[in-house]
Amino acid sequence: MEINKVALKAFYDLHKEDYFRRRYSGDAKLWDELYKWDILPRLNKELAQYQSVTKESVAEVARILTHHTSTSNFANWRDIDDLKDFLQRPNAHAVINELWRATPESVDQNIDSAGAMTQFLMSDKKFAPSTWAYLLAARDCHSFALYRDVVMKQVAEICGIDKPAAVSQGKKYALVNDAALYLGELMRRDITEAPYMQALDGQDFLWVVLMYSED
Repeated sequence: MEINKVALKAFYDLHKEDYFRRRYSGDAKLWDELYKWDILPRLNKELAQYQSVTKESVAEVARILTHHTSTSNFANWRDIDDLKDFLQRPNAHAVINELWRATPESVDQNIDSAGAMTQFLMSDKKFAPSTWAYLLAARDCHSFALYRDVVMKQVAEICGIDKPAAVSQGKKYALVNDAALYLGELMRRDITEAPYMQALDGQDFLWVVLMYSED
């Protein structure tokens, strides 16, 4: 699934004034997303030392990945509980390492491969796309966005894509990530506070515009 940049640019132009009004209002009732900037860049810094995930490093990587999940809604809490157990299994590090190899261009394949590996190692478990997204954003929130199915469906509608639910987890995520990266690129000139994080900024724009109710 490919994003429609013309449609997304029109979407950005239509909503950017209201989005930035909310974001810079200082009112948590209008914008309550600062926790993402508090947590994800910190995780990026902590995980930067692990260019790959090995049997020797997986326990520490798992500790870092699961440390902040009780104070955020980045991923399904049941998935995080299962992830803690899963990462103690032999060869589970290979699943995380598959995500660590991802680029924005290859991420759909990396997620689908990680999912297949997970089911091979833990046949009764299928992690949600939001969990894969959290692991990717924890690694690099400049390149990888957080994910929710409800946002994916609306991005697909904006881009004129039919039946987005029929595709793989990886392709669903790639659609949202590509949209977030493009919107983040458009936002760069308008960001006046906080570190610029392309995927994180683009994801926040989508989340706030699509999911916040009108005040």
